[in-house]
Amino acid sequence: MIIGGYGYSPSEDEHITFPYLTWVDKIGLIQAVKQGADIAPYFRQIMDDRFRVTGLPRSNRG
Repeated sequence: MIIGGYGYSPSEDEHITFPYLTWVDKIGLIQAVKQGADIAPYFRQIMDDRFRVTGLPRSNRG
């Protein structure tokens, strides 16, 4: 499971903290890569501002 994350956002033209929770089926993903199959089914993602785990949302900056 991957929560949040900090990186550059082209739409914001700056670095931001992302509000995503991403689940990865590692075993399925590894098998798909080995077989050259589609990897998309092995990722799930939801968005919620409560997942911003570093920094502050833009509206809270001083």
